Amino acid sequence: MNVQIIVLGGFLGSGKTTVLLELAKYLTGKQGQVQNTRVVIIENEISEAGMDSRLFEKDYRVKNLFSGCACCTYSGEFEAALQAVIRDYEPEWIIVEATGLAYPDAIKASVQKSTGIIPCMLTVADAKRWFRALAGMEQFVEGQLREADIILVNKVDLAGEAETAKVIDSISAKQSAAQIVKTTASAGLDESFWNDILKPRRP
Repeated sequence: MNVQIIVLGGFLGSGKTTVLLELAKYLTGKQGQVQNTRVVIIENEISEAGMDSRLFEKDYRVKNLFSGCACCTYSGEFEAALQAVIRDYEPEWIIVEATGLAYPDAIKASVQKSTGIIPCMLTVADAKRWFRALAGMEQFVEGQLREADIILVNKVDLAGEAETAKVIDSISAKQSAAQIVKTTASAGLDESFWNDILKPRRP
């Protein structure tokens, strides 16, 4: 099975959707030299608005976002949906978007159980609201970071250098094994950005 899987986690409002689309564009070659790469995004937040989709099975549906990239939303068992997407689409990359209330490490366990693949764990943190979230939901915040391989500290333009440095120190104390990268995703994440953090994982 020649597929790479990324689990993308982060709080609601952290800029996760922006990061998701930038990542998908990079993987499909929209920002780089790699062309004709098949990417599937899997999410479990189903919205009927504008859903030009085709039902493949009872538990998931797929719509095309742009050339080379499809988005799968599911309402049944995650493991079954993941296996069906791999079988039907034979993608080279799968991005699993965790909801803002999900623990990414639980999704990692499901991915490993159903596919035998160890996914890359990518988490987005909001530099501007980090300490507010930490004060109100410390256990949940720590759960978002657990087992993260890469943590994108986003919205650093809004937080400022001094505040961002404090956020990075706080995150490092909770997940010292992760690679921590400062970002302003709304300004775009170019090819060199993704090359630096994902190149070792490209097939």
